[in-house]
Amino acid sequence: MNEPGSPAFSIGTSSANPSESQTYKAKPRDSVTEESKANVKTEDELSELEVRNYLPLESLLPTPEIWDRMKAHQKAKRIRFLVMISLLYIILWIAHAPVAMWKAWSIARAAELQRLLDERPGLGQPLPSSCIVTSCAALCPEPTNVRDWYSMNGVPYATLPRQKAYFASANYPFTFIECYLAYWHGVAQEKRTFVNGQIRFTGKEKYDDESECAQMKPKNGKMVPVGKPQSCLSLSFKFPWVQNIQQRAFPVRGLPVVAYIGGSYLMEHRPRMISSHLGSELQVFYVSINYRLGVFGFSDFGIEGSGPNHGVEDVRQALAWIQEHAHLFNADPDRVLLYGEDSGATIVAALLSSSRQQTVFINGIPKRLFTHAWISDGSVVIPDVPASKDAFREMVLNDPELEKICQEWIAAYGQTVKPERSHPLARKYHCLSNVSVTKWLEKTPVTWLHSRKVDQTLLPRADEVRSSMIKREPIRTLVENPLGMLHPKGEILTSGIADIPVVIFSSMNPAYNMSKAIDSPDYWSLSETEKQVKSTLNTFQKPTSQLPYADGIWNAYQMYLNNLIAWRKEDQAPNEINYRALYDTIRTDLREICAYNLYAKHLQLGGHIQFGPIYRILSRIKNQPYVDEAGARCDIPFFLIDEHFQCGKETQPVYEALDADQKEVLIRAFLQFAYYGQILGAIQMQFPTYAGAPALETTYNVLSELGLTTAGNREIGMLSACKIWVSEEGEFDHVMKYAKMN
Repeated sequence: MNEPGSPAFSIGTSSANPSESQTYKAKPRDSVTEESKANVKTEDELSELEVRNYLPLESLLPTPEIWDRMKAHQKAKRIRFLVMISLLYIILWIAHAPVAMWKAWSIARAAELQRLLDERPGLGQPLPSSCIVTSCAALCPEPTNVRDWYSMNGVPYATLPRQKAYFASANYPFTFIECYLAYWHGVAQEKRTFVNGQIRFTGKEKYDDESECAQMKPKNGKMVPVGKPQSCLSLSFKFPWVQNIQQRAFPVRGLPVVAYIGGSYLMEHRPRMISSHLGSELQVFYVSINYRLGVFGFSDFGIEGSGPNHGVEDVRQALAWIQEHAHLFNADPDRVLLYGEDSGATIVAALLSSSRQQTVFINGIPKRLFTHAWISDGSVVIPDVPASKDAFREMVLNDPELEKICQEWIAAYGQTVKPERSHPLARKYHCLSNVSVTKWLEKTPVTWLHSRKVDQTLLPRADEVRSSMIKREPIRTLVENPLGMLHPKGEILTSGIADIPVVIFSSMNPAYNMSKAIDSPDYWSLSETEKQVKSTLNTFQKPTSQLPYADGIWNAYQMYLNNLIAWRKEDQAPNEINYRALYDTIRTDLREICAYNLYAKHLQLGGHIQFGPIYRILSRIKNQPYVDEAGARCDIPFFLIDEHFQCGKETQPVYEALDADQKEVLIRAFLQFAYYGQILGAIQMQFPTYAGAPALETTYNVLSELGLTTAGNREIGMLSACKIWVSEEGEFDHVMKYAKMN
């Protein structure tokens, strides 16, 4: 046995910790036997514990293949996550896009509203002192290069009832819709602004095609359609600014008004204003008036408010605008000279012949639209045109392209719109409402084009066929035949003719190129000219004439022929002269001047004008037209053209320009008539009332560059030819049948 305190011996074990070993002690034998059994079991157990499986470090890490799979899996998860986030953002953006757009629109609208508020008169942008407020808009003129003179170009005086109602009667702008159509929809964007509920219209001059009245214009040798009908309902003017003119309770008498109407055969018209230099020198309020032309101005659909003679009514609307607004521009509405040239002269004669066309009510007071008239180189014949001979009617009813357009319209809208009209043309009014302006201009009736060629280039023939665009229609449009109503045996009431001063003016020597090359198609020799004149006039039969009809008229111009030969250039032989000028002179006399003589004679003989003088003027001063860069004529009285006149980029005369001294006589006569309704020194027409009294022709005034003069070979030849042409029996019917129209 071991003593207490003696060291204990431990049985070796696999444990490395000696404290875990068991201490040996002596025990009884039986105990030893049981213990040994227990020890044997314990050793077996210990042997089992000693066998352990150790894992290598490599087995704890994934293999490269597993690592690649894990990496790819994690990458796919990240991509799916990013895609889901992106889709979520896109869905949120799309969902908020309408809100963002509405917000952006609200910000822009608020900014625009703030701008309009800032531009109100009296705040950011006050109304300029030169602007003149009318019932529709504030007219803001453009200053010119002459001090205190301003210009207004393209001011609307009327409007169409709807945007595409090209064939409807124009309305004087009164309501908000009419003012909007006239001053906003119908004008170029740069000429209008909207400030504080007020339309401001600027008077900028524009000579582009868009600003032209709808018509055919020459370009590069071709006729192309330009402009729009809305631009036809406008006028332009220049005026001097007088401070506080609108505030004066009793203004002094303003400048006389000159309302100019031009045009060529009612198809072309490009009115231009006089220069500010000439306006300030003459001291007149010069107004150039546009009106609808061609199919838009003189077509007839046979229903109320859609023709005919819209062009005449347009001019009347313009004169009404002048009467209402002239005093705002330092002009005198009680002195209005209506000046008509070429086609404009025809319209002036029509207005002069109808009393119901001559007055307008301003603030309940009747006002005469014009106080004196000047008719120059136009026509005084407006014939009756039956429906069977109406060129526009025949064109619309028989044109296959227009018929196809109608069929397409009926297929699209025929179930909802069923116009019931008896007139065959009126039934096409709705189905042709969407035809473009260009298409209508291209559809100008061929008969109208043929009539213009005949009137402007050919002598009268007995078998000629023409058609007038303007037609007599005294019921709806109040248009009468100026010459026909003066017929002594006529049944037309002539009480409607205005008793006002009238000038009936004819240019005896239109400008002409006398030096055309011999190989030019416009060159005619003397023998060819004589052949053309006689072969044409021989179609008429005049048994009462002492000489054959054609020979009598040809012989009447022999003295004038001698003048043409004497006027040739120094280095020009007689056979090198272009005698086409003689042919055109005879044509002008028979178609225009003879009709003017007959009109003036019966206007005075019938006593229709008693208080106002009638002046018959024959001018030897050459009528020199000007053209723009495209060769289109600029409509303005030729004697009012000075070195400052502009008609476009390249304004130039057709032939050699006249000197200022050559036009001085006409300017003086024009100015005196505009101011006083009289021409100092001129002879008033006076029909002989007693035996031995001077003949009526002696009261004609012949003007030359030097002033009033006596009749020469040119005037004597014209009077002799007219005497042969206008027979005493049936003179009205003969003249009206072959006179110039339109």
